[in-house]
Amino acid sequence: MKVWTYKLLKTPRFRYQAYFDDYGLILEDYIGKTPNDTVEAGNLFNEIKKAIMVNPYIKDVMNTGMNPHEKTVQIALELTTIYGKFAIEVEV
Repeated sequence: MKVWTYKLLKTPRFRYQAYFDDYGLILEDYIGKTPNDTVEAGNLFNEIKKAIMVNPYIKDVMNTGMNPHEKTVQIALELTTIYGKFAIEVEV
């Protein structure tokens, strides 16, 4: 589940024909913007949650931290799956 989530967060949506259309993220709207306010950070998290919830094995996604760096954002998530809970940090 960790590998699937990591790959999902790193894959642009609709770019590769090897993946289904509901796999990946559309992050082009957030390029050049840092989520330094709650509205942008909330929108980014909602986009990520919507993409992750495509997997039927994942039951819930919680945002445990979002730290903007120079050109990237470090996102800490806690996922609840049918196998249990796990945390993942990804830089997007």
